[in-house]
Amino acid sequence: MKQEKYGRTVFVEQPLAQSGTPNQIPDGQPVEVWHDDLGRQVDAAHDITQGVEQIIDVAPAISNFLKTEHTALTAPGDTPSTEVSDHEFITYQVDVSAIDTNITGSIEQSVDNALFFTSKLENDNVNDMTISSNKAIISATGSYGLTSRRQGQYSRFNFLGEVGGTSAVATISILAGR
Repeated sequence: MKQEKYGRTVFVEQPLAQSGTPNQIPDGQPVEVWHDDLGRQVDAAHDITQGVEQIIDVAPAISNFLKTEHTALTAPGDTPSTEVSDHEFITYQVDVSAIDTNITGSIEQSVDNALFFTSKLENDNVNDMTISSNKAIISATGSYGLTSRRQGQYSRFNFLGEVGGTSAVATISILAGR
């Protein structure tokens, strides 16, 4: 669902809460995912011989996701900040379409949307991306993910710099969840 929130267009994926119990479906027919009145996914077992349905497990609450539109950065600087106070994890997808030697970036957070600090990254080193002092050093084109736990109310990605030239292009998008 696309909506305006905090002055930005965001995409929110969240199941609708439903009261009661799921409808009984004839054997062999497709079923739909069903959520209880708190929005939690419900798994159910069917006893066809007795024609009854029994709820056997209620899954943990479904994650509430926030996705923003892409921001292209062609020089050091940061993305617009996004309000993330409803989320536990923040992941930035960094799509590098042009690079000279490498680029460096970090996730930053703020409690007041004015003063930002560098967030602790949850990432390990992967091919062509090294984590050092909570900064990602990316050395090839491709898509990379940077994840941090929420430490403030606002978050942004900061393209800190590039080495070897000025042709880097990084497209940034955020996914916050749970």
